[in-house]
Amino acid sequence: AFQLIKNVKMSVVIHDVIAHPYFKMSKREMMVEFLRRNYMRKTIRKSHSIIVLSDNSVNEFCKRYPKAVGKIQKLILGAHVPVVNLKELKELKGEKNYFLFFGRIDKYKGIDRLVEAFNNSAISNKLVIAGKGTLLPDTLRLINNNKNIIFINRFIEDEEMVYLYRNCKCVVLPYIEASQSGVLPIAYHFCKPVIISNLPGLLENVIENKTGLIFKDTLGLEKAIVSMVSLDYSDNIKEYYNERFSWKKNVRILLNTLLEVGNREV
Repeated sequence: AFQLIKNVKMSVVIHDVIAHPYFKMSKREMMVEFLRRNYMRKTIRKSHSIIVLSDNSVNEFCKRYPKAVGKIQKLILGAHVPVVNLKELKELKGEKNYFLFFGRIDKYKGIDRLVEAFNNSAISNKLVIAGKGTLLPDTLRLINNNKNIIFINRFIEDEEMVYLYRNCKCVVLPYIEASQSGVLPIAYHFCKPVIISNLPGLLENVIENKTGLIFKDTLGLEKAIVSMVSLDYSDNIKEYYNERFSWKKNVRILLNTLLEVGNREV
């Protein structure tokens, strides 16, 4: 929690209104979440406004904290792209037009079903999984037995991250749970289509068959991977990105809204 400063209105940004499912959390993570919830309530009481990062988070916040609905504001999470020189990853060995999973490897990210679906798709493109974490033994076995899957299990530098996005065919978000995603706007920044699971936090940023494809289960993911090989949505994505994810426009809207609310309270 924080201490209020006299005559200064305080706003707090909340990335995830709810944590990832308990049954996928360690005991330590469950304890951290218990403490987070307690501090969250104190923070909500003391703050003048709460800023969340997606339409889905607005809905979840209203359901979980109905007494604080009047404090809620929205800032769409845009793309965080560092200005760096490209650095090719040694593991890629010149590969391009690959399907990309990028990010920290967590249980809720759905990498296991991504590997299964890609393994069954039998396409010639590669799948690159780039990020640090632990996978199930069966998933690692499938990866090791498929020469078209490249698993880069380490921290990815900014220069490498930009290279990965710029040279991929598509970005895949096979998540089992998500409030929103910072990976998705970065994909759009580079005019890359996405394949997403049908979660509200992802669905709000995808126009099916225009900026990406949506799947419901592992078989649907396999079909989406096969279909995406021959698709190109770059023009649609560029238009959508400029409209939806403009930091300049979205921050201006938020600041104007906060000023209006502040003036009404004076």
